Amino acid sequence: MMKNEAKTPASDFECEPYNKGIVINKYKGDSPNVYIPDEIKGTPVLRINDKSFHGSSIESVYIPESATEIGDSAFFLCKELENLTIPGNAHISAQAFYGCVKLKSITFLEIPSQVHAQLKRVSVGNEAFCDCRSLESIELHGITGLFFMTGAFKGCRKLKSITGIPERSNINKSAFDECEALSDEVKKLATQNR
Repeated sequence: MMKNEAKTPASDFECEPYNKGIVINKYKGDSPNVYIPDEIKGTPVLRINDKSFHGSSIESVYIPESATEIGDSAFFLCKELENLTIPGNAHISAQAFYGCVKLKSITFLEIPSQVHAQLKRVSVGNEAFCDCRSLESIELHGITGLFFMTGAFKGCRKLKSITGIPERSNINKSAFDECEALSDEVKKLATQNR
């Protein structure tokens, strides 16, 4: 799903005010392809709340640059989800994408150059992508800092490729447990604190 695709209508989401912005509490649409808008009624979307897409049958999702917080279990057991595009300054909470068994690729988009480098960091919480057993690749574009917590990608048995790992990375030694397809070289590169 690309940035220029049609945005999903605001009426497909249940929202409420959140820190001078909007939080999405639930997806109630029926399209398999979700492009979350960066604004709803002129107010920025800042957060995808806990369990807001839990068990949904969506196939792809684009999360805008404004939405830097992905709540606990937000996309838990979205078993049809195949493609994910997410901002390169996101904080992804625990088990946010746990059990998305068809997820094949994750793309972290580059944030515009006017954004301070310290804000171009990705944080992936405990077991955030655990048991995404079809995941093959992770692309990081223009990220300056990276944090992968305990079991972040545990059980992603087909994960082969991680590109764009920044020099400032803090990756828990168990982040890639049971990722048999990931080469030792990539694991070493990913897990050394630099």
